[in-house]
Amino acid sequence: VSTIKQQTKTTNFEPFIFCLGCEDGWKEYESSCYKYFDLHYRWSFAKGECNSLGADLAKITSREVHDFVYKLRIHQSSSVWIGLRQLTELSNFVWTDGSHIGNFTFWNTGEPLVRTQPLCVRMSSAATNGQWKTVDCANGHSTYVCEKGLFCSEIYQF
Repeated sequence: VSTIKQQTKTTNFEPFIFCLGCEDGWKEYESSCYKYFDLHYRWSFAKGECNSLGADLAKITSREVHDFVYKLRIHQSSSVWIGLRQLTELSNFVWTDGSHIGNFTFWNTGEPLVRTQPLCVRMSSAATNGQWKTVDCANGHSTYVCEKGLFCSEIYQF
């Protein structure tokens, strides 16, 4: 009786990740892609439209990101929804990904307001350089900017 031993060789392959940038019509900044939509929707509808594109409303984490997103609305005078909201009275403002507002804010004078209904945040019009203003989520209508990650893929080399 002979015994055959099976040998298995384990090889760990490191993936090579490459990013192709943004899809047509989207603008790249840092590690994200952004697109401005000149459509006036309520915050929740605008968020849903972004989600249907594999994106979310823009998350503003620095003055540089703010300025980039704000400039996407070239020659438009309307306000722009961003992905920041307050779910209940006196709760903290959070981004659509659930993260805390963070260290950077760009509130307009007198903001943020305290109200009993949920508040959503938009960049104000040109007169304020896009300073943030709180608006009743259910009643306000604005244009919006979506954000998503760069289009990246993994390749395994053998």
